Amino acid sequence: MTTLQFTKQIPVSKLRQFTYPIDSNDAKLTYRQKIEGQLKLNTAHLDSLDYPGSKVTFDINQSLIAKQDPNNRIFYFDIDNCLYKKSTHIQDYMQLAIINYLIHEVGLNEKHAMEINSSYYKKYGLVIKGLVQLHHVDALEYNRMVDDSLPLQDLLTQDIKLRNFLMQLRSTCKFNKFWLFTNAYKTHALRVIRILGIADLFDGITYCDYSKDDASQFIAKPDPRFFEKAKLQSGLTDWNHAWFADDSWINLNEALRLGINHVVNVNELTTTPPLINTLVQLNDTLDDQKDVLVDTITVDSSMSLSSMPYSDESTTTVEDVQESHELPENAFVVNDLTQLKEVVPELFN
Repeated sequence: MTTLQFTKQIPVSKLRQFTYPIDSNDAKLTYRQKIEGQLKLNTAHLDSLDYPGSKVTFDINQSLIAKQDPNNRIFYFDIDNCLYKKSTHIQDYMQLAIINYLIHEVGLNEKHAMEINSSYYKKYGLVIKGLVQLHHVDALEYNRMVDDSLPLQDLLTQDIKLRNFLMQLRSTCKFNKFWLFTNAYKTHALRVIRILGIADLFDGITYCDYSKDDASQFIAKPDPRFFEKAKLQSGLTDWNHAWFADDSWINLNEALRLGINHVVNVNELTTTPPLINTLVQLNDTLDDQKDVLVDTITVDSSMSLSSMPYSDESTTTVEDVQESHELPENAFVVNDLTQLKEVVPELFN
């Protein structure tokens, strides 16, 4: 049995919006109506944001190439499970959204949808890449109905602590650029940083471009070509002048192999809760219990970016991780990004 585990208990009221009838004749119509309704709510919320950092100030044109400057010192930041905590459950909701899309739009049954979700991720690195190649799915429409439909405003809030941390790090003048580096499409990435209130603190972004006609061009981490794309777009000339924060050790290991000077693993360590085994069981739970908290849903743990070397159930602290695994001197592990100030204080001197 493969499982996707929630790191904390989640109120049923939040999960209810991610369940749809599967066997009814109007299942697809109901699914699409709920998606469209959520998209309208998401757009209205984004348009209403007016606090500092809620507006993007950098150019997101992927065709632009920055001037290659040997003096550039750049800090690259992953977004999901890195700029926010894993316990927000956004990745968990993402998996539910993918499964629902495969059921209602691709026409798979639940079992097959879960298998496809797992196998395509392992084979192609991105589920959407396999769907475009083998099922002729429109990548941008998939992104709209999956990533863009997530109610991020219910899961994320303005993060003043993170904003202050990033501003303080910039004030050290040790880096002349902060660069976003994500496997997500731009719409999801920009929503996250706008809601967090940090969208004005970055100089650019390298994202997976779903608008490409050829799915083979959907390159993403840990593909070294994607790293080179980020390097070119940001204007870096030497990986030795870079830092990189990510929640995936696969991505960080590739960064180290390429010669990135310092890497930071953002790994919110938690214990493993009991399970709910299928989407059907989730539906039953939601029908029978209005106030319970759901711990887990079975989807696929291989999809979790943080299920890399340090996901041992017995590991509960950063210190445990560092003691039980040999880390290179230029690799650091933190529970959340703001802890970097404690782990590498000299970076802020």
